[in-house]
Amino acid sequence: MQVGISTWYPADVTSGLDADVAAFLARLTTPPTTDRASLYNTLILSLKSAGVWSKLDALWIMAAADSQAARLNLVSSSYTLTPVSNPVFTVDRGYQGDASASYLDTNVDTGAGGSVKIQRNSAFMGCYVNTATAGADVREMGSRNFAVNLLNLTSGMSFRNAATNSDSTIATFANSIGFAATNRNNSANHDIYKNGVYVETLTRGSVILSSSNCLICAFNNNGVPSQFSAKRVASAAIGQDLTAGETLALYNAVFSYLTAVGGN
Repeated sequence: MQVGISTWYPADVTSGLDADVAAFLARLTTPPTTDRASLYNTLILSLKSAGVWSKLDALWIMAAADSQAARLNLVSSSYTLTPVSNPVFTVDRGYQGDASASYLDTNVDTGAGGSVKIQRNSAFMGCYVNTATAGADVREMGSRNFAVNLLNLTSGMSFRNAATNSDSTIATFANSIGFAATNRNNSANHDIYKNGVYVETLTRGSVILSSSNCLICAFNNNGVPSQFSAKRVASAAIGQDLTAGETLALYNAVFSYLTAVGGN
């Protein structure tokens, strides 16, 4: 499938399209090809059918045709990514940090309370990495309250969910490629997933959330970006808690898109 950029675009952007698909396509500066528009349509409708769409604050598909599309939140016009210190964008692959200074600010304040869906005891955060880099004490995405690292110094994944003291490390994996996520639906523990499949439950009580924007390719440590990652992030999502089935549906929908553009 060829999914590059062309000048195709329907005369009426809402013609024959779901309203949310049309709204997202209308925000693209460069009109997508028919194939690209179809991929977005399939992705969004799959998430709606699975009951995932309405639970998300944001879904970024950074493996896009251009950097403007990569920074947009598919769910709404809010939470456009803000690049800081020039993270590298690669067409159909995503954004990559430099392990020292570059990152993207999601502009999602994970401690904003009622103005966001992610909450102290109802929280989902996950991202897809498509580069196999060495393990490191970094974060592919994170705020003071939540964090995700797909491969740490001990070849495990590290997560933080509604906690501000430390992260928890689980399992051992061959490399950093794939989709890792943390999901909390209670005050006592949170569940970890890799590529949509349940891995482990971590016992860690939730705490009162502090105001803290989530960053991609870095961690927000009380307003100071740190633990910069050199991994390339193809997609990321934030929202309220998802069921195991919804988590798998989100992974499958994102993976199908990434596979079609070669960004998996």
